[in-house]
Amino acid sequence: MRYVIIGNSAAGVSAAETIRDIDRTSPVSIISDEPHTFYSKSLLPDLISGKVSKEKTLLRNETFYKDLGIKAILGEKVERISPDKNSLTLCSGKEIGYDKLLIATGVSPKVMIDIDKKADNFYTVRTLEDTIALREAAIKAKRATVIGAGLIGLKIATALHSLGLDITVLGKYEILLPRVMDTTAGEILKDLFEDHGVKVFTEVKVSGVNADGVQLSDDRSIASDIVVMAAGVKPNIDLLEGTEVSVNQGIITDSHMRTNLDNIYAAGDVVEDKDMLGEGKGFLNPIWPKAVLQGRIAGANMAGRKRDFAGSMMMNSVEFFNTPLISAGIIQHGQDLYQDEVVTFNKKDRIYQKLIFEKDRLKGAVMLGKIDKAGVITNLIREQRDTSSIRGRLLSENFGYGDTLKTKEAQCSWII
Repeated sequence: MRYVIIGNSAAGVSAAETIRDIDRTSPVSIISDEPHTFYSKSLLPDLISGKVSKEKTLLRNETFYKDLGIKAILGEKVERISPDKNSLTLCSGKEIGYDKLLIATGVSPKVMIDIDKKADNFYTVRTLEDTIALREAAIKAKRATVIGAGLIGLKIATALHSLGLDITVLGKYEILLPRVMDTTAGEILKDLFEDHGVKVFTEVKVSGVNADGVQLSDDRSIASDIVVMAAGVKPNIDLLEGTEVSVNQGIITDSHMRTNLDNIYAAGDVVEDKDMLGEGKGFLNPIWPKAVLQGRIAGANMAGRKRDFAGSMMMNSVEFFNTPLISAGIIQHGQDLYQDEVVTFNKKDRIYQKLIFEKDRLKGAVMLGKIDKAGVITNLIREQRDTSSIRGRLLSENFGYGDTLKTKEAQCSWII
C-alpha cells in the first residue's frame, strides 16, 4: 500500500500520524509546496507582532518525518493529479504513484481586486514566508490598511497595531465578523477597536491597490505603506482541474472523508463540510481543531479502520485587546430563521451574551467579554439536547456543568 498526502499542515500531518499508528510498514509520503516542517498557522499573527519567533511556530522538527518513516517532499508543488493512472505529477516533472491519496491542501486568501504591478506594498498571509515578509515590512512602516473585517483581518490588524502602526480596517459588510457576530456584538467590537486608535470603515468596496495605498470604488483613497488582503479564503482545488473529483465550494466527501473516487480522500480546510446542526447544506469551515479531526478520520479509513465524521459547526475563540470572544453554531445574522433568543448585555463593561434557540434546542451563541460558560454552552449546541428544563438559567451566575445533567436526555441516559 502506498499512501500519499498532499499538504503538510493540521489535516495532512494528523492523517500521516494516524496511518503510521495503524500501518507501520507501508510507505507514506507528504508533499508540500512550502519548504518548512509542520507549523502552526494559528500563531502567524503572533509572529507578525513579535510575540513568538519563527522557531516557536514549528510544531514538528526535521527528525519527525524520519522517526515515523515518512518521506517528506517539501518545497515542491503538485501540478496535476491523474486518477486514471493513480499518480500525480510535480512541477519538477517527477511522477509519483499512489494507492491511497489524501488531498489536504488548505485554503488561500481571496484576491478579487486590481493590484498594480508597482504595488510592492501589497501582502497576503497564507504561509510562513508571507508572514515573515509582512513583519519585516511592518517594522519599517507607519501606516497599514487591512482589507477584510473577518477573524483573519482583525487578528492581523491587532498584530500590526501592537507594532505601533496607524491602522485602518476596511470591511465589506455592515458589521465586523459577519459570520461570527450579530449586529449588537459587531458594534461593540467596532467601538473597542476604535477606542484603541484603529480606524474602522464598514460597508466599503475596494476597487484596487497601488503603490500609494488603497483605492475605493467611490474614488476615495487611503494612503498606506502596507496593504494586507484578508477578505476571505478559497479552497486550494486548482490541481483537481480535469479530474472527476466532485467539488462544490470545496471538495465533497462522505463521512469517511472519501471523495467520489474510492482511493482519493480529502480533509481539512479544503473540504466542504456537512452542517452537524441539521441545516442540510454544505459550508466551508476553516478551523484548526476540525482539520486535525478530519485528518485523523481520513488517515484511519485510508489504513482500513472505519471511522466516521459526523459534520462540523462554526466555532471560533479569539481575544482582541484583552476582550475575549467566543462564537459557536448558527448565528444567522441578517436572517429570520431563529427568533427565540436569550440575551444579557452590559454596555459599560462590554459584556454581551446571546443564546439562539430553535424551540428548546440551542443552535448558536455569541459571548463577548465574558466567556466563563463557553465550554458548557458549546457542548449543548454540539449535542443538541432538549434544554427546556434549564434554558432560563443558562446565563445565570451559578449555572455550571452539573446543571446540564438535569436535561431530559441526560436523565434518560441514567436508565439502564
